Amino acid sequence: MKNLWVIKIISDHILAGVSKDFIAMLIDHEAHKVKGGYSFILHDILESKKDSEAIIEGSKFAVINLVSVLKDNLRYKTSYHSIK
Repeated sequence: MKNLWVIKIISDHILAGVSKDFIAMLIDHEAHKVKGGYSFILHDILESKKDSEAIIEGSKFAVINLVSVLKDNLRYKTSYHSIK
């Protein structure tokens, strides 16, 4: 069984709608692109003024890979944790 994870993308400033859209597009694109042990299911993206949280289902390898992609493409702080 794969775990549920929260990946949080945090900005020091208010995120513009364009930035939130890019974050969502990037996560969605990765969900469709990756295969095997790196695959994941995107359940939801929750947004507030300064952060976005993606709720995904997948392995720890999938989470680490997605966080790496986010860090390579975004200038925001990124963290993750498992939902138990």
